[in-house]
Amino acid sequence: MARMRRIVFSILWLVLFSPLALAQVWHVSGDGKDTNDGKTPQTAFRSLQKAAELVEPGDVVWIGDGTYTNDDTGNGSAVLSITRSGRPDAWISWKARPGHKPVVRPVGWNGIHVSGSYHILEGLTVVGNNDSIVLLAAQEDAKKPKPNPFFNTNGIFVNGRLNKPDQKPHHVIIRNCSVSKCAGGGLSGLKWIT
Repeated sequence: MARMRRIVFSILWLVLFSPLALAQVWHVSGDGKDTNDGKTPQTAFRSLQKAAELVEPGDVVWIGDGTYTNDDTGNGSAVLSITRSGRPDAWISWKARPGHKPVVRPVGWNGIHVSGSYHILEGLTVVGNNDSIVLLAAQEDAKKPKPNPFFNTNGIFVNGRLNKPDQKPHHVIIRNCSVSKCAGGGLSGLKWIT
């Protein structure tokens, strides 16, 4: 009987705690390097996208002070493109480190583009380029068949248009974030958001 209890307890322990045991904490910082391993604040990555390429369900990405940007203006471009999904029991979290105020400054279509599920975005600031836009140039761009992302940047964009029907983004929590000066939209969701 004691042996059976130990077996049941062991199985229960594995089921309850194995997702937590496998979770990784990643660090990104304005003075990090993408050649680092990202596993400590001292060995943080520089780009948010580097962490996005490595996250797995249950992981936490701590984002330190810094300005995060890139120069990609291609179709669907983003400073942070989140394509991987967490799970109902193992969400992926993207959080500002306590006491830090990271700023995402997009130059392409999106600051943060989410097409995965089970994500938490917390304490992040996204600032677009509205201060650099000249009205006459924006009006001229609106007449073109292919718009320039410079005049159409979104802050945080949850979008599943290109996902398969059973892989549309859902369960995305955005809290304590600030989005401003984005000409396209501040916080936007498109198609198949549940």
